[in-house]
Amino acid sequence: EIPYGVQKGRLIEQVAALISEKKLPILADVKDESDTAVRLILEPRARTVDPDLLLESLYRLTDLEIRFPLNLNVLDATRTPGVMSLKEALLAWLAFQIEVLVRRSQVRIGKIDERLEILEGQLIAFLNLDRVIAIIRSEDEPKPVLMSEFSLTERQAEAILNLRLRSLRKLEEMELNRERDKLGKERDELVKLVESPARQRTRLKRDLASVKD
Repeated sequence: EIPYGVQKGRLIEQVAALISEKKLPILADVKDESDTAVRLILEPRARTVDPDLLLESLYRLTDLEIRFPLNLNVLDATRTPGVMSLKEALLAWLAFQIEVLVRRSQVRIGKIDERLEILEGQLIAFLNLDRVIAIIRSEDEPKPVLMSEFSLTERQAEAILNLRLRSLRKLEEMELNRERDKLGKERDELVKLVESPARQRTRLKRDLASVKD
């Protein structure tokens, strides 16, 4: 690669000028063999030329290595203005990504808990199906009766009442248990992630590698 913002033609001209003006006597020639990728061939004058010395000379005398300004006036996590070094900015960004990862995991845990609550209610309904249907058919206000008789939460009773009777009859214990187990495992992994900085760093590495790809 050549530096960001440097024109390849301009760089080749610089190197060619060094050769013609004999300002870099250890370099014999420069060739451009680029196609879709940049490929510059730098040919030393002899096999005994130290490649590190040649590279150092090219860095110093051409745009093969450059500096460009970077404005890092920022507001930090506490909304305080200041100037960060590149390392400080990257560390702040990583800290924020970890924070996002943890918050996203906590939100997902909350969603799983809500779904598990509903599944537990549906399993209770399945195991007491005839009685649940009888209550729904006979009671003017079935929700408090369901909550009282089966120790359901309001959300569980509401979810059962929102099911059509046909759907209620089709509830399958095996399917409900399978979903509950799957969500339980996901929840356990998320809790471990939230509680472990090491797991958070590993997960962030994997996520960043995916973004890079």
